[in-house]
Amino acid sequence: MTMESEYGIPFPQPRKGTVRVRDLQDAQRYAPLSILRKYIYTKQAGEDLIKSIFEGIPIGYLATTSKDDGNTFKYIVGGQRIRTIQKFMADELKVNGRKYSEMCAEDREKFDQKEIEMYSYTCLTDEQECELYIASNRFF
Repeated sequence: MTMESEYGIPFPQPRKGTVRVRDLQDAQRYAPLSILRKYIYTKQAGEDLIKSIFEGIPIGYLATTSKDDGNTFKYIVGGQRIRTIQKFMADELKVNGRKYSEMCAEDREKFDQKEIEMYSYTCLTDEQECELYIASNRFF
């Protein structure tokens, strides 16, 4: 089953599921789509996002595409959120004055196990990836 964009480009149905925060840590496995904007979150926005994850507040869905065996992904929707998570887990962002590595093991584990809703597309063409990005971001 496929969907079509408003420009007539067909999309396969995505696989809906969740991803653990821990899995998003790997910037080699989860990399941006080449047309994504640069990182723009302020320090405060990044801290607020991480706090929301800790508190179990939904942060919206992510959408990724994969052209291989499903081991590497390009993110289409949620790039700012994924990059913020990666920055926090790489100790580039502090929350409540602490880096990820400075948290107790129990708090790190709680954070790592949080799940985020994700839609995964496979085998999209470059044109489909661009169209999906445009369609997903037209209201921002």
